[in-house]
Amino acid sequence: MVSGAMVGEVMTTGDEALSKRGAVELVSVTKRYGGTTAVDAITLKIPAGGYCCLLGPSGCGKSSTLRMIAGHETISDGDLIVDGQNIGDQPPAKRGTAMMFQDYALFPHLDCVDNVAFSLRMRGVGKTERRAKAREMLALVHMEAFAQRMPAQLSGGQQQRIALARALLTNPHVLLLDEPLSALDPFLRVKMRAELRRLQRELGITFIHVTHSQEEAMALADLVVVMEDGHIRQAGTPRDVFNHPRTPFIARFIGGHNVVPAKVEAVEGGLVRLSGPGTGHFTVPLGSHVPPAAGGSMHFAVRGDRVALARPGVGDASPNQLTARATGAEYNGQTVRLTLSAEGLEDFVVLMDEAAYHADPIEDGATVRASWTPEVSHLLDVQ
Repeated sequence: MVSGAMVGEVMTTGDEALSKRGAVELVSVTKRYGGTTAVDAITLKIPAGGYCCLLGPSGCGKSSTLRMIAGHETISDGDLIVDGQNIGDQPPAKRGTAMMFQDYALFPHLDCVDNVAFSLRMRGVGKTERRAKAREMLALVHMEAFAQRMPAQLSGGQQQRIALARALLTNPHVLLLDEPLSALDPFLRVKMRAELRRLQRELGITFIHVTHSQEEAMALADLVVVMEDGHIRQAGTPRDVFNHPRTPFIARFIGGHNVVPAKVEAVEGGLVRLSGPGTGHFTVPLGSHVPPAAGGSMHFAVRGDRVALARPGVGDASPNQLTARATGAEYNGQTVRLTLSAEGLEDFVVLMDEAAYHADPIEDGATVRASWTPEVSHLLDVQ
C-alpha cells in the first residue's frame, strides 16, 4: 500500500467521505460542432467510486462526452455536476478530474519519474518533493524499478502504467480514460484490464472509461452505458445489458444475440405468439411490454449459446423452432460458431460446444432445426 499523503487522502478518508467523492451527473448535456450534434441532451448519473464504461461504435459521441467531463470540450447545453457542484464552466485543472489519453502523451525527453512529476513541476513544487511523490505513484502501478528509463525504453503496457501514474498524481476525484487499452496486443490488454480494476478498487475513486470493445466493458464496468448517434440507448450493469438488451441495435452491438423479425399472432397469458421468418413459430415472454396488436411486426432477441440444433425429422416439442440452412462454421477453441441462414433473416448464430459439434459435424448447406425455450428470448423495443 502506498503511504504518501496524496494517495493516503483517497485511501483513508473513510466510507462516508469516499461516498461523496467523484459522483458525476450529466443533465441534458449537448455538444454541437457547427450544425452537427455529436451528443444530444444526454442525462446520466455515475455513482461515486464506481467504474463506468461508455460503450459504442465510432462516432457515437462517447469521446465527446468524456472530453466535456474533462473540460477539453465546451458544453453547448446542459449541466455537468461533480460532487454536487456544477462545474461545466470550470477549467480542467479545477474540476477534480484527470484524463489519461489514448496515446499516453508521454514526454520523450523525460525519464519516468519526471514524466509522472510534470504536473507538480508546473505548479512550482520543489524537485525533491515532486520526485518523491512521483516515485510513490510508480510504486502504486508497480513501475518503481523503471523510474530512470525513458519512454522509448518501455513497452506499450509499461508506458500505459506511467501515464496512469501521472494522471493519479493529481489526486483526482474522477479518472477519465479514453480507450486506454486499444494500442495493446490482446494478451496484454487482458492483463491491463485486471490492473485497471485493481487500481480503481484500491483507490476508491470514480473511473469513466471510453471503449468500443464489448468484452472490455463487460469485464471492467459496474455501469455500462451504450451510446448510439449521440444518445444513450441503455445504461445498467454488465449482466443486465448483456441479458436484456433493449433494442435491435444494442442486441447486435453487444454481441451474442440473434435479432429475429416476426409477426404477432396473439398474446396469451403473458406470452406473445409470433410467426416467421420462413416457417418459424415462436413464443416470447411479454415482460414489461405493452401487449402488441395481432398482425403487427416486432423483433425479439435470443442468445446464440442458448439455442439447440437438431436434424430434420428429430422430434422436439419446443414452441420456438426455426428451420434454416448452415452456411459456415468457425472454430473458436471451446466453442464452434455456426452460422445459419433463412429467408427474411440476417445471419443466425449458434454457439456450440466444440466437442458436441465435432461429434456430429454440420456441413455447409445442411438443413437444421434451431430451437430454444421461451425464457431465453425477449422482446425488443422499436428503435
